[in-house]
Amino acid sequence: RVTIYADLEEGPGLAMEYGFGVELAVGLPVIGTVALTYMVGIGMEIDASALQIDAYLLFKGRAEILGGIVTVTIMIEARGSIRKESSPAERTDMIAQVTFGLEISIFLVINLSIDESYEERRQIA
Repeated sequence: RVTIYADLEEGPGLAMEYGFGVELAVGLPVIGTVALTYMVGIGMEIDASALQIDAYLLFKGRAEILGGIVTVTIMIEARGSIRKESSPAERTDMIAQVTFGLEISIFLVINLSIDESYEERRQIA
């Protein structure tokens, strides 16, 4: 994915993101379907005020039980970034972020969704 944009305050910018993933799904006769997804990616964003480079990993598991009556999905995403700002003060930050998600659905009666994120930002230069 490539995005070119212009902002009245920050000026023009370019964002690029590339990801590659694999999904493996297995259908079990009595239990249901189980699918596992693994994805890695890199990204970069450049504008007049900063340069940011990202790398991320995504793990996702999904199980459908009893013909889809009960569905459970678990997702974990980890992202690391380095951001160098050019103005007003030249500084470089390291950013680490981890996101955990859980979704449980029982037919049309119960739909539970939980998302938790943690982010740590440190100045390294």
